[in-house]
Amino acid sequence: MDNLNSRYRQKLIDDILARVRRLGLGGGGAGVPGPPGPPAPTATTAVKGISRVDHNSAGDPVALTAAGHGADADPHVGYQKESEKAAASGYASLDGTTKVPLAQLPTGTTAATVALGNAAAGLITTHEAAADPHIGYQKESERGAASGYAPLDSGILVPVAYLPAATTTAKGVVELATSAEITAGLAVQASDTRLSDARAPLAHDTSLITTGTLGFARGGTGLAALGAALQVLRTNAGITAMEWATPAAAGGPYATRKQTADQVIGTGAAALTLGGVALALAAASKYRFQGQVLYENGTTTARHSLRITYSGTLGAVATHESYFKAHGTAGAPAAFAATYLCLSRYVNGVIIAAAAGFGNIGATAGIPASIEIFGFIFTGTAGNLGIEMISSAVGGLNVQAGSRIDVWDVTNDI
Repeated sequence: MDNLNSRYRQKLIDDILARVRRLGLGGGGAGVPGPPGPPAPTATTAVKGISRVDHNSAGDPVALTAAGHGADADPHVGYQKESEKAAASGYASLDGTTKVPLAQLPTGTTAATVALGNAAAGLITTHEAAADPHIGYQKESERGAASGYAPLDSGILVPVAYLPAATTTAKGVVELATSAEITAGLAVQASDTRLSDARAPLAHDTSLITTGTLGFARGGTGLAALGAALQVLRTNAGITAMEWATPAAAGGPYATRKQTADQVIGTGAAALTLGGVALALAAASKYRFQGQVLYENGTTTARHSLRITYSGTLGAVATHESYFKAHGTAGAPAAFAATYLCLSRYVNGVIIAAAAGFGNIGATAGIPASIEIFGFIFTGTAGNLGIEMISSAVGGLNVQAGSRIDVWDVTNDI
């Protein structure tokens, strides 16, 4: 025990001496105090040093710090002051039940307020009373109703009752027909036997076509009536339509017209009847013609003239392409007199005076004679070709039966 106390006392003494040396109060060796050193400075706000424990000195740093701390308006800026409790821009207080008092809560029914229990109940009542409080949703009462939405069955499919039926003018659902079924409103399936029937087609019922004509582009002719006897169907010269045409015999003319009875021509111009049948020419075509008029003079001094007529319009250069020449006899059918030769005349030209035409001056009345005609005609539109004659005297020209004109179609030749 004595040794323990002795060691404790020695340790206590060593601790005291170490503190003294740190404070600069002694410089002796272990266990021996050294000579006194200079006094330690007193601590101030600007100098490190020792402080007094009584804190009564004006230079005591603790006293200085306490004085400044107490005089500061807010020495702890990181804390809320008690004076800010339940104050504007401060913090809420808690009541005895650790709840914020109702007076410190912003009450109301807007997004920035807190709804009281009775206010919330009123809002719910108003919400429930509205006809459609959720306009972004479909109401259950609109399920399967007009302008609503379609329900789904147990198979998650829209029932057929809510789908429109197909018609001839609108799309919709259809029911498929069984093979060869003919019930109205059913749709034929691709496997229907009628779609793969190999039987011969039924004859067309031509009685269904009751009006109009079928154009050549659809296998018809575009013509509303038959042509004349023995005429044939052909493409017109303009290659725009079909037409009826009289075929030329092998090596023969396109058409021939003959005078079947005598015809007396007086002082007024008259057309030859040429058998009473018009000599029709096609549009946009080219023809060569040649004719012979057999006649007898009614008087010994009668003179005659003629022209070629066409009822349609001539080609674009008619005066150069459509013309004829003629010459007559001097009383004998085989002898043509030089005095009766004629220069070229245009088709539909003005008929020349009879006195400058053809005839048998001084010949005996009743002697047969003839006039030869030949030329070309280029047509613009379809029309009829004819011969028109005039005599210088009443009854001065008697055209004989057997007079004729022949026409050849040379459209493809020139």
